[in-house]
Amino acid sequence: MSIVTFISDYGHRDYHVAIAKAQLLNWSPSAIAVDIAHAVEHFDLVETAYLMKSCWKSFPMGTTHVLGVKSQLNRMPLVAVKDNQYFVSADNGVLSMILEEFPDELYEIDLPIQDSDTSFPMGNIFMQIAAHLSRGGHPQMIGKRTDYWENLSFPHAYLSGGGIQCQVVHID
Repeated sequence: MSIVTFISDYGHRDYHVAIAKAQLLNWSPSAIAVDIAHAVEHFDLVETAYLMKSCWKSFPMGTTHVLGVKSQLNRMPLVAVKDNQYFVSADNGVLSMILEEFPDELYEIDLPIQDSDTSFPMGNIFMQIAAHLSRGGHPQMIGKRTDYWENLSFPHAYLSGGGIQCQVVHID
């Protein structure tokens, strides 16, 4: 059995989360799906990074984390390996904010993708990758090593004009 965590901006009002989990279980019936959050503000990579940074180290080695916020594919998805945990994401900069340094290994996934897969990459592509990893598959079996990822910095507070400037990242 392997744990697959899931974070998205899909909300709780429709079926997208259920379809993504169903796809995971179709490909890896023994996987344990753990929800991190699904009410992330739409396309908010900073909130996504904050939530994942707050919890990923609590999961056991071998856990796969699927990041489904702003998951449209401009290029093939990435799998980052850090401290024996896997992160599946679009190359949108969120991985650099979560990990804060280059991962132990980084792979650009090279799976055959149909045009219909790109309309719902979370269920059609990301969960297939997560299932492969949860069954003990290695990223190099489905991708090639790369040194390139979109690099974004997590926002920090700073002094300005006698005050502190900051960005509200998440309201609990």
